[in-house]
This record gives sequence, structure tokens and C-alpha cells, in this order.
Amino acid sequence: MWGVWPLLPALVLLSELSVVKVQTAPCQTCRKLTESFIKGLERTANKNFGGGNTAWEEEKLAKYARSETRLLEIVEAACEKTDFECNRLLEQIEDQVETWWFHRQQEAPDLFEWLCIEQLRLCCPPEHFGPDCKVCPSGPGGVCGGLGRCEGEGTRLGDGECVCDPGYSGHLCQSCADGYYREKSSNDSVGTCAGAPFSGGWLHIFKSISTGTDLLVLTSLVLFSVLPLL
Repeated sequence: MWGVWPLLPALVLLSELSVVKVQTAPCQTCRKLTESFIKGLERTANKNFGGGNTAWEEEKLAKYARSETRLLEIVEAACEKTDFECNRLLEQIEDQVETWWFHRQQEAPDLFEWLCIEQLRLCCPPEHFGPDCKVCPSGPGGVCGGLGRCEGEGTRLGDGECVCDPGYSGHLCQSCADGYYREKSSNDSVGTCAGAPFSGGWLHIFKSISTGTDLLVLTSLVLFSVLPLL
């Protein structure tokens, strides 16, 4: 049992990653399915149309456009045979797909919005998150100040907190993270956060260097810190 102890952190991480994958799969799968469906619509748009521009061909095309035959052709190619999640979802939403095809297609042309957001409630619109699709925190520059991403954006999951880009921190990612500093801007805009060569106490010592003696002291400190590790 004790031999397994060092592996516990890795096992916990794998478990958490598996949970994330399962939780985020529904929206991703629905989005992928609807995108494939739309491609099928485009692929079959002019099928059975000879291009002769005759009244007969136009009538034939009009009947095919909303026909069950075309729907089946699109559905059969919507998921790859090896994509278990896509095929399972497609089987579960057969009635909704038929409803949209025969009755709602004209008034709700965006299949993803109608199916994944409104009907199945698996996804949210852009810049929204969570079960109730609340608005993501925004500021100058957009969501999370344009310097991060909203946790759970576009899905029914997440807490909406900003996950900032490297070098940034704060509620809207407007502050520099530890070890980073604000660069001076050539105009009135706020400068970006740049990484410093050192951080914490070492950064303070490095900034205080003004003479050759100070540099010698700093070199000695570094050596005494590194030697025990050799």
C-alpha cells in the first residue's frame, strides 16, 4: 500500500482530468454535431439539380430541399463511426432534429443556438457561462479585459472567474502577476506586463545594485545558494 503513496498525486490529477473531460463533453459534442450537420446541408444543397434551369428541375430541387431523404443523408454522415459520444447524442436527439428540420428551420436557422443552447441546454452563447448562462465578467478590452478567459464560457459549467493569461492577475486580469512588471507605453494606453529576470527577494536585491561591491555581494549570495544543491 505504501508503495502506491508517491503515485497518489498523479492518480488524483488523472481523475480530475477525466471528470473535466466528461463534464465538458456534452456541449463540445453538440457543437461538433451541429457543425457537421450544417456541412451536410451545404454538401447536399444542389444535389439532384442538373443545372438546366428548367421548371421541372426547380420543382424537384424544392421538394428535395426539405425532404426526409435529404435529412437522412445528412444525419447518416453527421458523425464518424468511431465517435461514440456523437453517435449517442444523435440517437438521443432524433426527435428534436426532425422537429427543427420539418417545422423550425425557417424561424430558427441557427441550429446550434436552437438545439444546443435553447432545447438541450448544453451550451451558452459566447461570453456567458453556467447553468443560467450568466454574463462573463468584462472590462476594457472585453471578457476578462481581453487578457484571459472566462471559466466555463460557452458551456453550462464553470464559475465565470477569469483565468488570466501568463503575467496577469486580478478579477479582470488588469494587474501584473508576481514576478512581472508594467512596461512603459509610448502612448496613453496601459503598458503590458513583462516578465522580470528574477522575482521576490532576488528581484529586490538585483534592483538595488549600484556598485561593483554590490554585484560581488549578489554573486556570493547566488553561489552560496547553489553550492548545497551540487
